[in-house]
Amino acid sequence: MTEPRPAGAPKPASRGLRVASRLGVHDAGRALRDFLTYLPTRVLPAAAGLLVLPLLTHHLSPTRIGVLSIDQTVIALGWIVTGSWLVSAMLREYAAYAKRGETPRFEATLRRSLMLVMGSTIGFAGVVVGVGQISSAIGSYVAVIVGACFGFVLQNMAVTLFSASLRPRAFGIVEVTARVGGIVLGAALVLAGHGVGGYLLGLAAASLVVGAFGLAGAWPRRAGDPYSGPTDTRRWLAYGIPASSASVASWALMFIDRYLLAGMRNSGAVGIYTVGNIVGDRLVSIPLAAFAAGSVPLLFSAFETSGLAEVERLMRAYSRVIILLGFGCVAVVGGVSQALVRLVGGSAYASAADVVPLVALGAVLYGLAGLATTGLMTAKHTRPLLYSSGIGLVANIAANIALIPPLGIVGAAISTPIGTGAFLIAVTMWSRRHVTWRFPFQTLTRALVAAGLAYGASLAVAAHLHGLLIELVLTSSTALVVYTGVIVLLQEVHRRPHLGSTSRT
Repeated sequence: MTEPRPAGAPKPASRGLRVASRLGVHDAGRALRDFLTYLPTRVLPAAAGLLVLPLLTHHLSPTRIGVLSIDQTVIALGWIVTGSWLVSAMLREYAAYAKRGETPRFEATLRRSLMLVMGSTIGFAGVVVGVGQISSAIGSYVAVIVGACFGFVLQNMAVTLFSASLRPRAFGIVEVTARVGGIVLGAALVLAGHGVGGYLLGLAAASLVVGAFGLAGAWPRRAGDPYSGPTDTRRWLAYGIPASSASVASWALMFIDRYLLAGMRNSGAVGIYTVGNIVGDRLVSIPLAAFAAGSVPLLFSAFETSGLAEVERLMRAYSRVIILLGFGCVAVVGGVSQALVRLVGGSAYASAADVVPLVALGAVLYGLAGLATTGLMTAKHTRPLLYSSGIGLVANIAANIALIPPLGIVGAAISTPIGTGAFLIAVTMWSRRHVTWRFPFQTLTRALVAAGLAYGASLAVAAHLHGLLIELVLTSSTALVVYTGVIVLLQEVHRRPHLGSTSRT
């Protein structure tokens, strides 16, 4: 039987705090605790996507894979245009309303804003119909594209409410059910012979059903009489529309290469590039997105409750986590790229392995850029997000135009870190007016050295191996062991005291 804790004794350290101290990032304890909760919500859909990718490449030609990729980017654009402004406002405003005890006003504003989203979805549907008259890749699937678009809005609203209210388990249930359910249902419809349309229908059905039920469960409850006062819809629009416009530019930054490839090469090149992009991007961005899901609400909460100094302290701690985690993933993913591409795509997609490490590097830079936006988001100064995304987009397009003709899909891949790097630099310059980001350059240097050595070691091991399974296991193990070992040898990871601290960060 556990003895009761003496009065006045410090509370035992949480799991996140213990892990953070072992990694030398004591200040990131609460974020790492939530990261460990959010991680399965990112890993499981990613694993499901990778598992069905061989099925898709077997049943769909590279050209059809290219069409599917383009349609999925249109769906992503649709929910960004119609609903991301509301999601941004919800995430930023929830802590402030909760602190003031104004949940009824928040709920009333949310209800009115949702009506605006529904109207804009109808408008987007008209645009898709018009574009579909020009492009058969879109015109053949208008209904499922629009349905998936609105389903993604509902799904993202639900998980944002759960995240903002620090309910990661509920977040996980909705996120995993919607994303994995859509992948599984879509794959089943592809197996049944429904092709691209079947896969899109699976995504639409899962997001609509799960998103609707999830939003009903996440909806803030009000006590007493219905709220009849003024709402803050205009203020939410003023904050959210620039953020949404920046998200559109970010969408273009991440997906414009598909369209440029299609124009300068063909849909088959898009299909091959998409396979490499999925392997390189997902296996890095998934853990970084899980960490962001846990850390971003904490940054907003810290700003509302403790002020700017606490935000700056957390930003430095979170930067170290992103760098150590991100470049470790790049080393592992780069080392196993050839084996993974052979596994998911076969010989027809072999050249996709060349793009994997380049896309993975771009994902790390994008993750750092997300943290760099903190100053602008806390200050509610979102217009520079659009400018920064635009700078990244211009750099990306210019690089693609210059590099795709001579290098093909590799040129598109090289353009990814060029664009995200430009975005990172631009958003940092604007954000520094509102918050001081004490970037850990020593951590970055050590992580780059460790990642380079780990990547080289894994390639050396892979060159002497035969057999897909053994290559996957040994190359990934080599990269992980070398990366971790070098990080430890360079004294980047170290323990810190005060494990009994009651800090919730």
